[in-house]
Amino acid sequence: MSQGERSEEDICLYRGPRGLKCAAGCLIGDDEYEPEFEGKGWFTLVGEGKIPKEHSKLIRLLQEVHDSMFPEDWGEGLKLVAEKFNLKY
Repeated sequence: MSQGERSEEDICLYRGPRGLKCAAGCLIGDDEYEPEFEGKGWFTLVGEGKIPKEHSKLIRLLQEVHDSMFPEDWGEGLKLVAEKFNLKY
């Protein structure tokens, strides 16, 4: 949220131009990241054993907020995710 813009170039990217990362991409360590991750959803990467399964539903919803909402609307989207998971926003 602090970068204030999507990590995208035609599609949303885990690692994008100018060092940008998506809401899920920032959770992937530089030593774990592979360019082949791009274009694949979080659950696909989990299924391929590329990333851990823990918190997948939460991370996928964070990714959805990033990918489907304008940055100025992220706050509202994140509040809804927090409510769904009984988290403090």
